[in-house]
Amino acid sequence: MDDFLLWQSGETEACLSQLASIIECNPVGHLRILHASLVDFLLDPTRSHQFYLCRQSILGDSVAQGLRHIDKYVIGEKSGLFPTS
Repeated sequence: MDDFLLWQSGETEACLSQLASIIECNPVGHLRILHASLVDFLLDPTRSHQFYLCRQSILGDSVAQGLRHIDKYVIGEKSGLFPTS
């Protein structure tokens, strides 16, 4: 997850450490929701209020993050197409 978010190693685990009873973050960075009802809760604005997660926003954010990876790893520094200096 750290790689996907372009964060430093361990940042995801640190952010989620207080949620260990409902979200598991294993040593290789895989996340697992421990309570099936958590997803239902987060996707229902009448229940989750300020914690509501809009599906369209999640998908949009995921696409934007994917484009950041393309920019950084395909177009940017690793491909040599666009030198960084």
